[in-house]
Amino acid sequence: MKYLFGITIGPVQSFIIESRKLKDLYNSSKIISYFSKAIIIDKLKNNEKIKKEVIYPCIKTDNVDYVDYSNYLIIELEPEKEINLKEYIENIINEVFDDLAEKLKEKVSKENTLKALKENFHVFWAVVEIKEENLYKNSYNELNTLIKSLKNTYEFDNKFEQEEGKYKCSICGKRNGENKDNEEILCDLCYFKRKFDFEKTSTETPKNSFPSVYDISIHNWENTIHKNGSSYEKIIKSELSKNHNIHDNHNEYLKYINFENKKYYNPDEFKKIINIMENKDSNNLKKCEEYKKEINKSINKLNEKYLNLIYKSLINIYKDNKIPKPNFEYCFIQFDIDSLGKWMSSEKVIKSKDLQREFSEELSNFSERISCKIKDEDKAKDVKVIYSGGDDFLAVTSLERLEYIFYIIDESYKELLPKLKKYFGYENKLTYSLSVTIAQCKDPMSYALEKTRLELNNVKERYDSKYQKDGVAINYIINNGKEITAYMKKSEFKELLELKNYYKNLSLDKNKISFSYIDKIFEEFKVFDYKKITNDEKNSLYEIMSEDIKRIILRSIDKKEYSEYIRELNYFIRETIKNNTQEYKSNYLNIDFKNIINVLKIHKKICETNFIKLKDGNDKNGI
Repeated sequence: MKYLFGITIGPVQSFIIESRKLKDLYNSSKIISYFSKAIIIDKLKNNEKIKKEVIYPCIKTDNVDYVDYSNYLIIELEPEKEINLKEYIENIINEVFDDLAEKLKEKVSKENTLKALKENFHVFWAVVEIKEENLYKNSYNELNTLIKSLKNTYEFDNKFEQEEGKYKCSICGKRNGENKDNEEILCDLCYFKRKFDFEKTSTETPKNSFPSVYDISIHNWENTIHKNGSSYEKIIKSELSKNHNIHDNHNEYLKYINFENKKYYNPDEFKKIINIMENKDSNNLKKCEEYKKEINKSINKLNEKYLNLIYKSLINIYKDNKIPKPNFEYCFIQFDIDSLGKWMSSEKVIKSKDLQREFSEELSNFSERISCKIKDEDKAKDVKVIYSGGDDFLAVTSLERLEYIFYIIDESYKELLPKLKKYFGYENKLTYSLSVTIAQCKDPMSYALEKTRLELNNVKERYDSKYQKDGVAINYIINNGKEITAYMKKSEFKELLELKNYYKNLSLDKNKISFSYIDKIFEEFKVFDYKKITNDEKNSLYEIMSEDIKRIILRSIDKKEYSEYIRELNYFIRETIKNNTQEYKSNYLNIDFKNIINVLKIHKKICETNFIKLKDGNDKNGI
């Protein structure tokens, strides 16, 4: 007798978002993937009394470093008669949790880790009998309904009792924490997340070299300009070590310049600590202990004199050597395939298990192609793939590599489409939506991640088609409380990148183009009412805006040799206005003026960024 077995684990999103360091985020994702992979590869494979056939996710690759396993599995099982399937599945789930807890037993009690894992995660599973081989879709739909109903009856509202006299975990803020390694207060689950080394058997990254967002953000800055073959690090730290104003305890001073956290390449970080020490605020002085560990763990007590010397010296070194200050911005890039659940449940896909498995396999190959191109062909150290699992992808990258990664995704997507054409009609095709967040290293990473996921959902809702969304959301977090979000179709995003090329081709050595026209357009047109306008009002508004915007641009950018860029910019703005005009109801329209302005602000940010060249991944000419 054959059965269809479905299993999923949750909560996933909250567990992943509760990350303070990049390694927390990476390991959160890998824990979920490990759970699914352990069931498919390790547990079911080892039992000869149960035949199995994995339908989703169908991963057929030896490149284990490149593809992640989804948290939702569909497997056909054919057990021998004496097997109690319910008991067998429950044992497998317990074994996977036990194996996870076992891996960190030298650092934390296995019992505590196991308890934390089982308290946080809830596993939903169901089994339905495949009664008729030729009606696979009936069994699939029944299984899908069962899993959904199970999830809907359970709320992820885990509440943890706070023990008196104990601190809360510095990452999740929910569970009791302890200072296990004299670094920060972590609960058992977040400590497991932080310390579990998923990379030690990987071929892509050496052990103990996991990057931070600071490492990723300034990787291109460190490697772009060299002086006599020396790296930025050698230039800066060599110059700092020559400081002639140090006459006492030079060895102690050297600890300050051998800082371990790359954010201290920014002199403003030293100035911030100096200001805290001068103000003698008791609350902020506690932060100095954290800053001391970030600079160098071997420092006994922060010395204001040394901090001042390094602050002033760094400014002079950058000036004298014509080194630009590093830009501590990074990007989250996330995409997922639009309406995958609907496609997976469509008649053409679930007509048979073979078709659904083939569909799943093509999605897994799609993920593998993206990861391979990023990790193998380029070998860039300013990109870290967090998750790549068929329909879902998340990576963190330097701002300079954003365009490059986008085109890797898009080219891989174009390779995927012909392989899936048999599942779609003439008018339909599989699309994906993308969310990009440009964030500051100094701000909480968890907020940038949450913003990325939120806006991915928002852009899908904005372009409300049953199957095809094809949207892009670009978020720019300038600082806490100030951010820009622009929504557009993917075709418009490509036009935005192309417009940037016109800007880059200009001769801007002496006269930089002013982007003041953006604020002037806003001031000029903010007084209009853009809600519930008629078609005639829209046409009149288009005409007024078209002429006035051209006048404003020419007033801000008046050089004749910029005429080609001005023409393209003016055309782009007109098209952006049209693309942000939406039908409200019969005979009435809304214009999203705020989004039009935000698209232009993102254009400014893109123009100010020196992206890695697309045709040569090793060409890094430009900070």
